[in-house]
Amino acid sequence: MKRWRWGLIVVLGIALYTQTPSFNWMKSLVIMSGYSAYEANHSLLKDVGVDVSIPGGMSTLKRDWYPFVITFNDDQGFSRYTGRDSRMTVLYNFGHFPFWRGYSAYYDVDSPYYNSFYGAYAIQTRDGEPFGFAEGEADISEIGLVPTYDMKWLVLSSIGVEIPVFDYEVTQVFEAPLLGGEEWFCFDADMLLNGSAHSYKKDYRAYIQYGIPPARESEIPDYPLVKMRGRIYGKYFEKQDISLFFYCIATDDDVIEEWERTIMAQTEVRFE
Repeated sequence: MKRWRWGLIVVLGIALYTQTPSFNWMKSLVIMSGYSAYEANHSLLKDVGVDVSIPGGMSTLKRDWYPFVITFNDDQGFSRYTGRDSRMTVLYNFGHFPFWRGYSAYYDVDSPYYNSFYGAYAIQTRDGEPFGFAEGEADISEIGLVPTYDMKWLVLSSIGVEIPVFDYEVTQVFEAPLLGGEEWFCFDADMLLNGSAHSYKKDYRAYIQYGIPPARESEIPDYPLVKMRGRIYGKYFEKQDISLFFYCIATDDDVIEEWERTIMAQTEVRFE
């Protein structure tokens, strides 16, 4: 067979593959792994010599989370939102992305991982004062700005929500040992926010990581409000001058408890 025919077969094969669900899965893994590596190399954590290792879905024995935790930096946006000149690095993970389905459980209203995330935030202000802590005490209102900004303006707006909703009410405040060491400040909250379920209208950049949302019945509203639960651990590290927060938000309390047992139990923070 002539070389041009082989080339045509390859081109047609690639074209056909791009129309399969597994292409969305492959595209997500390849692009997000490269993007995350770049962001990690330019992150606040890298600059202050802190290595935060959070396992992804490959570390568990069930189909629950995306294979790896992704790194993202947003110094300018977070500074504008809070009114404090700051640096911000976000580590995050979302629901399992089966290669045969073409979209993440992040969109799946029947999954316990619907609309759910876990990860960490690292924040450093340039005014010399800790973010979220004052005189050794946690400032719940300021800490609450972190997930609010993340969910409204990094997550929901990225999938097309024009006026995102994210409200929360703190239900419990306590201290607990974390990572096998010192006590961390912690709070639980009830949350109300837009769900990710929606009908495809146009390509959004976030579809690269989550896949294309599945088709829905026309009478079902897009981005319906969802009640969720959240937990945040926080601590300020004076030597590195960063506030570090670990978080999980989920529609199911069992997912948060599972996150504690399977993900946080294997998480490590190392200082260079």
